[in-house]
Parts: sequence; structure tokens; C-alpha cells
Amino acid sequence: MSDWKIRFGTAGTSDSFAAKGYKNSLDIPAYTAEMGLDAFEYQCGHGVRLGLEKAARMAADAAERGILFSVHAPYYISMSSLEEDKRLNSVNYLLQSAAVCKALGGRRVIFHPGSCGRQSREAALEKALDTMRRAQAALDEAGYAEMTLCPETMGKIMEGLVLAGVAMSLYGNSRPASGCEHHMSHYWEMIFEQTGKRPVPHGTQVGVGTVLILKLVEALRKTPVDFDAARASAIAYDPFSWENKIREAYGPAAQGVIDMESAAGKNETAGRLARIDRIEAHWEEILTLLEGLPSSDQIAHILCSLDSPCLPDQIGVDRTLLKKTYLYCKEVRARYTILQMIWDLGLLDTLSDHVIDTLPFADSSKEPLCHP
Repeated sequence: MSDWKIRFGTAGTSDSFAAKGYKNSLDIPAYTAEMGLDAFEYQCGHGVRLGLEKAARMAADAAERGILFSVHAPYYISMSSLEEDKRLNSVNYLLQSAAVCKALGGRRVIFHPGSCGRQSREAALEKALDTMRRAQAALDEAGYAEMTLCPETMGKIMEGLVLAGVAMSLYGNSRPASGCEHHMSHYWEMIFEQTGKRPVPHGTQVGVGTVLILKLVEALRKTPVDFDAARASAIAYDPFSWENKIREAYGPAAQGVIDMESAAGKNETAGRLARIDRIEAHWEEILTLLEGLPSSDQIAHILCSLDSPCLPDQIGVDRTLLKKTYLYCKEVRARYTILQMIWDLGLLDTLSDHVIDTLPFADSSKEPLCHP
């Protein structure tokens, strides 16, 4: 049976290392074990300076505690540099890191491959792959064939995920990372399940939902808001009519949505009127925040560049389902999102029609948002 396992550890030490009375690198295994962790990424970001004898002593202590080391190679590495000397030096930095990693009893060398610089992504990738092949050959020749080179290529994505996780932990639920684009995806999954269709992956649907919400925001920013009309719409709200529409839109799942609204009361007139007052008082601030969002075209082109759908028609969502989605997916959760705000303002029906009319569907001659 494989001895592979998921390990958890830190990358380097923090202020707590000295605060707990630890003095030098030899104390790292004890420091790691005290936190209940079983991995440690030794940092050589500013150069490989750890002696092999000292590394071996650390390895012996770590092994007794069930801790596995890895090594982060120097930051100077540039696998795709336009200068060949820098690419060759990158290979040497990886060799030095591998030597220390082996002495530490580790098997993984982590490194930043560098950036494109003044060249295309394609040219940079070609150089990086060539440098990677040279590095792996050099490691094999030097006796480090068991080492795995681990380029960090997902840094920004991981940073975003970690920050989202921290925000959710501080807030106490998933609201900071799950808005109405997720509600769209959940609604589609419900409807597809009821009709015997298999939805595309949740994240793919969220990508399309993000484009759709940004398009709605763009329409909102161009629309003069009549706050008195919004108040009149709030006063005219009929919960019985709303319930009938929910039963039609959600089918067998409707009762759960109705019960949730009964408990939350997010659509009730009194609360809606109070929110409209606050929205009007802070409308210019809200518009400023909305202006800071990326454009729907930007997100669509990013998705297209990844061969990911960016249009509802590409994931099986037609005009009729999209209209229901805009109007009713906000009821999936008792949360206040941009869809709820636009509904509060009495504009959701009108603006969603506008957006849908601009989108290309299989039965239209409109051009797609981008060409893959």
C-alpha cells in the first residue's frame, strides 16, 4: 500500500518561533511538532545557505517526530528569461536546493518559475519548458532523481482562495465568496435535476453567472433610478402572487424556498422600504463601488481564453430559463445580493429583459461575446 498522505505545515517560521524560545534552524522540528503539524517548507528564497551537516541533523530530528521537509528554492530563478545565463543559473539554484532538500530528508523542491517579461506567453512557456527539462536532467545526473520539482504556477488563485476562506471564517458563513452568481448556478442545478438533464460543473456555471451579473450591473449603471417608483413597487408587493410564481419557477423545490422566505422576510414591504431609503442616501457611493468591478467582456474573454463557456446558451440555459433565473434565483438563499437590490429598486424585470436581448442564443444572429 502507498505511504502517500496529505501533510500540513508552514512555509518558514513566524514571530511565534522566537516568542516560544526557539533559537535556530535546529529547533524547527520541535517548533513544527508543537503546533501539531507534520510538514515544513524550508525557505531558501534569498539563497541556499543551510549547511548539509546541519540539514542532516534537522532531518534526523524531524524523522523521529514524523515531519517531512521540503525546500523553497531561491527567488532569483527565472525559467523563461530572455538571457540564457539567467536560465542556466536557475538550473544551478535548483541543484543547490535539491542538495539541501535531500540532506533534510525531503523530496520536493518548490520554486517560482518567473514571469513572461517582454515576450509572449507562448515564447516564455517554450523557454520555461526547455529550462525545466535541463534542470530535471541535471538533477538526475547529480544523483537527485528522486527529487520532484514543484513550480508554483497557481499563486494568485491560491491567494484568492485563501483570502476568501479567511473572509468566510471572519464573517461566519460563505457570503464573502458566494454571491448571486452562485445562486444562479444552484438554481440551474435544481431545474436540470428536475428535468433529467446533467448540469455542467458548478464552477463552470458560476463563471457564466459572473458574466451575466456583470452585464446586469452595467445595465443598472446606465439606468436612472426612480426611487419613488421603487417605493410604489414595494408597497404593491403581493406575497400570494410571489408564492404562486415561486411554485411555477421552482417546481417540487418550491416549498423549501417559500418556507425560507417566511422565516427571513427579506421581501416584506417594510424592510424593502427601509432598504430603499438607505440605497437612495448612499446611491453615489454604491455607483462608485460598482464602477470598480471588471467588465463583463473582460471576464468573458478570460473564460474564452481558458476554453470555458461564457454564455448561457453554451451550458444549456435558454432564454426562458435565463429569465426565470434572473427573477427568482435570488430566493435560493436568504442573502442580500445585487439581484435583491435591483429587485428592491423595481428594475429587475426590465433590466433582465435588456440583458437577455443583447445575448446571442442558438436562435439568434448576434455575435458571441468573444471568439475562442
